[in-house]
Amino acid sequence: MKEKNPKNQFKEEISAAFRAISGKSKAHVAFPFTISSHISKPYYSEATKTAVIPMPDQLNKKQIAELRGETDALALFTFHHNPEINSKFSNREFLDRMEELRTEALGATELKGIAQNLAARWNGKIRGSGWNKREKLAEIPASEVVALLVYNSITGSVPSAAKPIMESLGKIIGRKIEQELAQLPSLLTNQRAFLGLISKIASKLGYVGEKESEEKEQQDSPDTENNNSENDNESSGSSQKQASALPEVDNNAKGETPAKVETTSEMQESPGGESAREGRETSDKLNHSNNVVQLYRPYTTKFDQVARAADLAERTELIQHRATLDRKLAEMRDITGRLAAKLQRKLQATQARSWDFNMEEGILDPAKLGAVIVDASYPYPYKWEREAEYTDTIVSLLIDNSGSMRGRPIMIAALCTDILARTLERCGVKVEILGFTTKNWKGGDSKKLWVENGSPSNPGRLNDLLHIIYKDANTSCRQARINLGLMLREGMLKENIDGEAILWAAERLTTRPEKRRILMVISDGAPVDDSTLSANSGDMLDKHLCDVIKYIEHSHEIELLAIGVGHNVNNYYSRAVTINSIDQLAEAMVNQLITLFDEYKPHRRRLRAKTI
Repeated sequence: MKEKNPKNQFKEEISAAFRAISGKSKAHVAFPFTISSHISKPYYSEATKTAVIPMPDQLNKKQIAELRGETDALALFTFHHNPEINSKFSNREFLDRMEELRTEALGATELKGIAQNLAARWNGKIRGSGWNKREKLAEIPASEVVALLVYNSITGSVPSAAKPIMESLGKIIGRKIEQELAQLPSLLTNQRAFLGLISKIASKLGYVGEKESEEKEQQDSPDTENNNSENDNESSGSSQKQASALPEVDNNAKGETPAKVETTSEMQESPGGESAREGRETSDKLNHSNNVVQLYRPYTTKFDQVARAADLAERTELIQHRATLDRKLAEMRDITGRLAAKLQRKLQATQARSWDFNMEEGILDPAKLGAVIVDASYPYPYKWEREAEYTDTIVSLLIDNSGSMRGRPIMIAALCTDILARTLERCGVKVEILGFTTKNWKGGDSKKLWVENGSPSNPGRLNDLLHIIYKDANTSCRQARINLGLMLREGMLKENIDGEAILWAAERLTTRPEKRRILMVISDGAPVDDSTLSANSGDMLDKHLCDVIKYIEHSHEIELLAIGVGHNVNNYYSRAVTINSIDQLAEAMVNQLITLFDEYKPHRRRLRAKTI
């Protein structure tokens, strides 16, 4: 028997643990791509019944323990938390954090294994932030100090890495809320009473969340109360000190390069909104090196944007551009119609039904009626229907929205994508359409921030990403058709940073429940961003693209293919085709997908029918 891949085995263990602890026995557990060594916070979407658990490519023993802790924490929160109760309180950000601690404590006090996993998670977070070092104490958010105090009060222990924090800051803040902390353990199973006491703690410490602080500043602005501006400033300063017992520091604002690539994706109905993608599989062990993280970093990700097409332009403008596409579509109808029909015939042929005969149970086979009439005990009068599983597939079409695609190329790309998506949808295959570009030419807010901070050498990516969702997998082509008009908008197409865009698209795919995932990239050139390449090595973006492609192809989670328009993409992708003219795009896209479906040998499952 073939030995199971250790990473896949670990995923199965994590999935089983989540389902068992959360009580969501039928939940889909997705492990999105991430080339970071950082353990990202997972989340659960009740709408899609999906738990998203980002798993770093590089996993050592400590990180495995941290990931178990993250999973346990999510499962406990999913099982014990009632969101309706939290919605009735103010200070939501602060209270949500404390509610996480309550649900974690319920698990930690019941099972020793969960307590150990949660402690590993705490220690990883504290050490990763450097908060266990005395010189970093001033950078610890006040909410995290209170969190440690609350966790200590209800579990009777603190993570080993938190001891320096508790010995200094914990004692100072703890004195102010000593009585309230003592009451918390008795309220552990009563969410409403627990949060009521936490609200008192927040009030006593003068803690307000970030959004509430902004609202307060607006209310107290000089425009509304000019006569008392000096008093307002004093009270504002006092309030600010109270609201943040300890200052929170934004490393990116200082111009420090982040320790990870933080690409984001948008998942339907998910509370966290964005998620990262799953690491490549290994054949021997979990803790292996990952050079992708070391070679590529954005200077900052705070200005990056993932947006739906409908949010980037007025509806009337999208309708006008869609009308332009429809006029062009009428001119191409003969060609595109023929190709769409070709693809549909292939998919429908694959979908053709077949039967297993001479079965002991299933649907009564009319051909066996004579035998049954002659002998009522005839043992094999039934048949089973079988169906190919190819429809359990999602195809993601990622379109290069760079300036070099302007004009006829982007119009043809939009039309081909539209036709292909509608054909696949008719055949029961899920489709999403994505685009990638940047928010600015030659750098945007990222570059400005870099310049303000003295233009340090080798800063990493220096432009603000814009990733566009034209159609997600849960939206029909009919509903999303006008969104493709955005590709024709003047000034929309700018630079192309392909590596992060492909990783983003892959991240989205691996949160999907479909068993087969296909990512088709359409691009007309190598990745280019002047601001980034002028401040770093000239091949930085090119190398990162190669690393990401290799990374996804080795994962075997996604079938990655590319079509290069006047650009040889075979140097990057294992499966690729290059076309010399944009007019060849539709045929290339259809042929590539037909080849994929021809090569696919799905397991055919029996469709159980009620025995007659």
